[in-house]
Order: sequence, then structure tokens, then C-alpha cells
Amino acid sequence: MAATNKKTTVIKRLLLIALITFVFISLPFLVKADHEKGELLIDLKIPSEYRKVIAGQTMLTETEVTLIREVRENKINDITILFTIINSSGANVLKLSETKGTILSSHSIREFSIPSELNPGLYLLSVRVSYNGFFREDQEAFEIVSSEEANNSTAAATNNRTFIKSLLVMIVVIIFTAILHYQYQKVKKIEKLIRKVSEKHLKRQIIRVR
Repeated sequence: MAATNKKTTVIKRLLLIALITFVFISLPFLVKADHEKGELLIDLKIPSEYRKVIAGQTMLTETEVTLIREVRENKINDITILFTIINSSGANVLKLSETKGTILSSHSIREFSIPSELNPGLYLLSVRVSYNGFFREDQEAFEIVSSEEANNSTAAATNNRTFIKSLLVMIVVIIFTAILHYQYQKVKKIEKLIRKVSEKHLKRQIIRVR
């Protein structure tokens, strides 16, 4: 019985040593594979002037893709970028894809032609970036408006700008007028003071003559 327990203990120790040896041997390969896989960062932006667009027109977007990985040489890596426009019901109404070769980061500006058959409403622009089995996704909302609404918005914005310009001109005129009035009053006080001094001096001269 004692011999059997001793044999079992020896086997367990051997298995433990084999397991530790396997982990140490495999660890460098696991780390290397993880570094090769890398990590992705993505940032999608729609400029404010393109947050509202008319169906059939173009929309401008900015996409910043950053690849974080262990780079030992300037190796070009293929990154797949998929753009999707999604309507308020969750359906995909447009898909565009492209493949880029990049070392560490990529900044791109792209124009989208909004399909003319899309109805006014809220939409999502989704961008999905894939690299070596990894993917990241970012989304931005925008609105498709009718031409009448866009014209009204443009007219309202023009009226606002005109009002602001007129208000600024009025403020400048008021300030300039106030400065002129202050200077005028200051000059009048100086002239009044000069007259008083002159009158006193003249009286003294008259007294001396008498």
C-alpha cells in the first residue's frame, strides 16, 4: 500500500513538472501570437455641416484608424474598412468597403453619395475595421432632410448671421458714439475752465489799471 502511494506521488510530481515545462515553452509563442494579432482603435467623425444632408447629395466623413502592435519592421498590414448606412428600422441601405495598407495609423476623408431614394429621417453611419481576426466598430448619427427643410434651415441660418452682423454694427456705432460724446464733454469742460481762468485774469488786469 505504501509503495502504491509513493508511486502515485511520483507520477503526480512528474505530471506537474511536465505541465510547468509545457507552459514555459508555450508562453513565448502565445505572447508572440497576441502581438501579431494586435489591437485596433477607430474614430469616426461627421463634420457638423454634414449632419443634415439631402438625399442624392454627398456627405463627408473623417476616419482615424490606429493599429497597436509590436512592430519590428515597417511591415505593411492590410486593413479592411466597411462603411454601412443604417436606417431607423435597423436595415442596411448602403454598404461600401475598401482595403488599405498601413503601418501604424491611417487618416482618411471620404465622400458618400446619399442614395436619392432614401426618405427623410434619422440614419446611422457605421464603420467596421477588420485586421487579422480583430475588428472594431464606430457609429455616428446624421439626418436626411427634404430640400424644402434644408432651404428653410439655410434661410434661417442666413437670417441669424445677418441679425448678428447688424447687432454687432449697432454695438460698434453705440460705443463709437459714446466715445465721441465723452470726448466732446471733456473738451467743453476744458474750454469752460479756460474761460474762467481768462475771466479771472482779465478782472485782475482791470483792477490793476484802476
